[in-house]
Amino acid sequence: MSGRNAPRSRTGCATCRTRKIKCDEMHPSCVRCVNAQMQCEWIHKTPRKASRSKPPLKASGGPGLQRTYYPLRPRNIDAGVHLTYLSLPNSHFLASSEREYFAFFPHTSMVRWLGKPWQWASLHYVYSHIAPRSSVVTRMILAISATELEGIRHLQRLRSDQKASHDQWPGEAGTSHYQSALREFQLMLSKNHGSLSPQEVDEISTAFFLMVTYEYLFGQDSAAMEVHIQGIYTFLKAHDLVPRLGESGQCVRLPILTQQLLLFVMYANLTICKYGHLRQLWEEAGHESSFVSTMDELFYNSRTSQHAIWPVEYPTEASLDDISVFRPLELTNECKKLKYRLLLMPQSTRGKFEWDTMDCLEQDLCGIGKRYQDLIIMSQQPRSDLRNRQLQTIYFAVAEYHATTVFFCYRWSLLNCMSTPSVSSRDAVNGALEIIKKLSTESPSCLGRVYWPMIVLAGCMEDSQDRQWIRKTLVESQHTIVFPSMRGWLNDMSGLNL
Repeated sequence: MSGRNAPRSRTGCATCRTRKIKCDEMHPSCVRCVNAQMQCEWIHKTPRKASRSKPPLKASGGPGLQRTYYPLRPRNIDAGVHLTYLSLPNSHFLASSEREYFAFFPHTSMVRWLGKPWQWASLHYVYSHIAPRSSVVTRMILAISATELEGIRHLQRLRSDQKASHDQWPGEAGTSHYQSALREFQLMLSKNHGSLSPQEVDEISTAFFLMVTYEYLFGQDSAAMEVHIQGIYTFLKAHDLVPRLGESGQCVRLPILTQQLLLFVMYANLTICKYGHLRQLWEEAGHESSFVSTMDELFYNSRTSQHAIWPVEYPTEASLDDISVFRPLELTNECKKLKYRLLLMPQSTRGKFEWDTMDCLEQDLCGIGKRYQDLIIMSQQPRSDLRNRQLQTIYFAVAEYHATTVFFCYRWSLLNCMSTPSVSSRDAVNGALEIIKKLSTESPSCLGRVYWPMIVLAGCMEDSQDRQWIRKTLVESQHTIVFPSMRGWLNDMSGLNL
């Protein structure tokens, strides 16, 4: 529960207590005050009490810092990775460890999971063109890289020395940069009240995106991520950057980089589900255009974004790569749109209107299956090379489709619809399970891309050895592929209560 309906904060900042909203108690400025562009005032500080049953580890990066860290295990990186350094205008202000963190960013999980080869990736543009002139973006890159790289080193110590298991989880390096970024971001937003240049919009949107990503990967729950998502939605509304309903050229006011980053944020928005309910943060921010139509237009606009971001240098080979993964990415986008509509459905029978709506969703789901039948067949081939980026993208997309089908059948059963759905939950379960097992065997680092299908199977499969294997995998890797924002899904659907 958040916003005005949340319990009043008793130990938070004075600003949040006055506004009667939940405060995350981050010092010196809480996330809600940063995003609301308000002064964060503290009257007194009350230390948080650690959980008795499972005490978390706390960072010690500075006085008053109350950031909680759970032992998030890092993803593996390729052996022999060489860290290449980028020349920054303010590089003489960075310590040697910070320069190493910055150089590690191209090898982080978030970069690999977004899939685009680094040389022409949007995040490469952020890294090479925006970070050098933005201390906020630089700090967020350092926060993400430091948390993951120090986590990798911590895991290596655990493997080599059992005594290291008692060491504190090294979260303070990332937290320090995150806190610095929040303070600087608050100052930046307080100065930007008038019209903004495309470069300024890109910088602010990039900062929001990286903060959403940081909380998605390393936050202790989804609350702060939700605040950052609200922040970028409100920012776009306040500056009238997304046109009103019915206006032609839906997203033309947004710079192309911001369009792509906003699409990723909207995808992340779909992971915040509590008790089967998805908060409509986009609509709450006052946008008249629908979430689904905006997400759809952003997707198609972003298909040509690299040409706009790299107008002169972008080579033919990179364009061919974009074309080769277009249909799998389109299938993923179609599934996310349908998932959003499913999440808005009630979880109990209310009458003919809900049944008719489910019938429409069923027709759309069947239509998706027919349009992308070639990709579904390709994913069933026995000897596919998972090192191939195009095949990986197909696997991820088809797993998303199967999971959406299973989730549809699950919601259908909750509504007690009068007929049996024409789509087969059993076939979808088997299809998703085959992909997950193949990834687990041949490319376990890719399991993070199919976390939602795994959660759906854990909750909806009939009890069997396969279901127990899925649940066991989720429990064992809860800090690797099940991120804090996903725990609401996992607890609601499977009862694992991680």
